[in-house]
Amino acid sequence: MGHIHLSLIRDRGIKNRGQVKGDDLEQALKYFKATLVCDPENWEAWFRLAQTYGQEVDEDLSWSAEMMNNQKEELVKKERRCILSFIMALATSARSTDDSEEANKKRASMYYEFAYRIYTSTRAPMNMETWHMNEFVRHFSGTRGQGMYKEVAHKEVTPQIALRFSMHLLTQALAYDPENWKYVTQPTSI
Repeated sequence: MGHIHLSLIRDRGIKNRGQVKGDDLEQALKYFKATLVCDPENWEAWFRLAQTYGQEVDEDLSWSAEMMNNQKEELVKKERRCILSFIMALATSARSTDDSEEANKKRASMYYEFAYRIYTSTRAPMNMETWHMNEFVRHFSGTRGQGMYKEVAHKEVTPQIALRFSMHLLTQALAYDPENWKYVTQPTSI
């Protein structure tokens, strides 16, 4: 059911960009989440969930600057949900045993869309805000008498690292579907 809602949204979005209703996206999200409750190893459901979150972000950015100006934190959260869903899709896809041609074409599409999402998160208007770690302070137990302390868990992703990862994802997309022209990239040094 979620795939039906997402297909309708995408078809309508191609013709009338910005005409997507929030209810349609919410319905698609609801169905994909319900699918994942029943089968959390369903990589395609994770992929479609990521696409739906991505569609939400794209719709918020496409037609007005209101979200960027007034609700940027919410927009960043949606982008993070999208990227985390792609990460789950990648992880569950790696554990999947389905190596059919159709599944590999879907995987290629997933790698391509994930690469595109990583790339767009590094460019305006998001400008790497999705990757900022300021609010993710963790508690650690210190050694050598430090006791408990708070610190950022790991370093932030730099634009170079994000772009290298995006390039790697495009390479994987090409490996799964070498006939598709979208996945061919020109090697550049980053």
